[in-house]
Amino acid sequence: MSKQRIAQTGLAVLLAVFASAAAPAEHAVAPQADVAAPVLTVFDAGTTFTISKATPLFKVLIKATDNLSGVRSIIYWTSGPSGQRIPMVVTVEYPQKSFNRRVGYTSLYAARLLQPGVWTIDEARVEDLAGNHAEYDQAALAVLGNTTFTVVNSGAYDAVAPTLTSGQVLTPSVSLSP
Repeated sequence: MSKQRIAQTGLAVLLAVFASAAAPAEHAVAPQADVAAPVLTVFDAGTTFTISKATPLFKVLIKATDNLSGVRSIIYWTSGPSGQRIPMVVTVEYPQKSFNRRVGYTSLYAARLLQPGVWTIDEARVEDLAGNHAEYDQAALAVLGNTTFTVVNSGAYDAVAPTLTSGQVLTPSVSLSP
């Protein structure tokens, strides 16, 4: 093939690309708006959490799906026998349409100090990258898996909330006018 023929073929390909880019809108696919919240399909905390090491591993099996932007985070709260309430945050570094992982925490926020007894995961929130979210109460989570687990701890534990002993307002007045 001559140099002139190669140049003409190259020009024809370029023109075809530009022509298809300028094709009528009826051939274009409209982007979808992400307005649907992700959905938890499995949430299982297991049955026993035995504290025998300084940093025991607490794991929860979480499966969630999202239709477009991907699961970004799952937050859940666990409550202890004396009313302790501990939040757990699972951040998905690269949001995924299907999240299926046994998520482990090496310390469950000072797990070695957890009070022995029955703990309950009583609330969860799953969010996608677009900010859509769904919230689950304890009854909804229980349908997806086990949400109560027993903490076995033969060591020292902390079941007493901190006490606020004093405080001071450092801004005596607030004005909204300039």
